[in-house]
Amino acid sequence: MIVLALALSALATIAVQAIAIVTLPPADYGLFAAAYLVSGLFCSFGLSIVCEPWSRGGRREAWPSVGAAAGALALLSVPASAAIAVFLGDAIAAVAITIAVAATTYRFCGRFHFAAVGAQRWVIPADAAALAVTVGSWAALAPHVDALAAVALAWASGSVASALLMPHPAAPTIRRSRHWTAVHRRDIRSLLADSTLLDLGAIALPLGLAPLLGPSDFGLYRALSSLAVPVRLVLLPIRPLIGGRPATWHVTVRALTAIGASAIALGLTAGACLAAISAGGLFSGSTLFDAASRYGLLISVYIAVTFVGTYFYMVSRAHASGRALLVLRLVQLISAIAFQLVGLALAGLTGALVGATLAAAVQAVSVVGAAWRSRAAVTGRVLEPVT
Repeated sequence: MIVLALALSALATIAVQAIAIVTLPPADYGLFAAAYLVSGLFCSFGLSIVCEPWSRGGRREAWPSVGAAAGALALLSVPASAAIAVFLGDAIAAVAITIAVAATTYRFCGRFHFAAVGAQRWVIPADAAALAVTVGSWAALAPHVDALAAVALAWASGSVASALLMPHPAAPTIRRSRHWTAVHRRDIRSLLADSTLLDLGAIALPLGLAPLLGPSDFGLYRALSSLAVPVRLVLLPIRPLIGGRPATWHVTVRALTAIGASAIALGLTAGACLAAISAGGLFSGSTLFDAASRYGLLISVYIAVTFVGTYFYMVSRAHASGRALLVLRLVQLISAIAFQLVGLALAGLTGALVGATLAAAVQAVSVVGAAWRSRAAVTGRVLEPVT
């Protein structure tokens, strides 16, 4: 049952991104990637405001209260996603993406909750619906509408179908939202401060580079992150389990060896797949894949270090002190900005890609280093305050 849940979650996560990267030309993919970044931003807010405060707190509310908080956040995403969607130049795609971001935010929080409490009877049908409806609606729409609109409608349809299969929440009223933030204020404050710094580097910086790169190069630049989807496929479904284990469990020699081997295996697999695609001429009409094949080694390294950094970031979010999170995130934010801006200035798109890879390596080294230094701590926290 757990294996089935993980497989469905992985496929549901990758479906819309895989369709986009295979079917959209670079300029359209750049527009889609900008909208997808907004979705990522609100899922990040969902973790900081809804999911992890609930998980870290001594009092765990039932789904109606959690769902109300998730619903309120989803409603807040509407104006933000609409502001980005208007630049798509396609009314159908703009409306669909606005709906998709809101439904994805709600579904993301709901899946975290039900996976954490072991309620697979809600997780599996929702993931199956997201996968089936996304792929089915795209297949039905692609011959009849613009490629970008087909992707946007498929994303919206799959996310809405999945969200509707979850139990009904309480109404997301202002009173319930205020109560939620009052109960979880301390955790929300520390987690939101950390995630804001993360989002500045992972979301705001790429969006800031978009006008400098232009739509086509921005699409290729974001393809690097999209090709790291295997990391999210492996780690996101088990994030509640990673956070639920004692922090010291993750920094044993056995655990570190397994994590490192998994990262290397993912990186080598991605590189081999890109080489095979390039050699076989598969997707040869896609500039995204043509460009990706030229950066095979870089992408392999990026995926490997991203796996390590993401894993230990999940550990830190569950166990670290607020000060430790802040210090580490500042280091990572500064390196992300510096490496990517300098790389862009020196070598354009290639420099930006190299800078993104170096920034991911800094994140991995910083979180693993902090975890290793604190391996003997008796507090059960992986990351202790860095002084």
